[in-house]
Amino acid sequence: MFVQETALTLGCKGEVWNSRDGAVELVAEHDIEAILNDLTLRLRGGPGRVESVQDLGVVSGLSFEGFEIGPSR
Repeated sequence: MFVQETALTLGCKGEVWNSRDGAVELVAEHDIEAILNDLTLRLRGGPGRVESVQDLGVVSGLSFEGFEIGPSR
């Protein structure tokens, strides 16, 4: 919920889900790179036990309607 609420507050679109190894993964998009950087910073300071936040860079061709919580993968 924290990731979804934070992303929506910043106007990001995308999806977040739990992976089988217990990690939380997400794909986020926004037209302004600084907003995505802000999202990353906010996730680093998020609640709970955040061990690391890894940015895997830009993926082109994505288009989300909103920011959803997806099923575990």
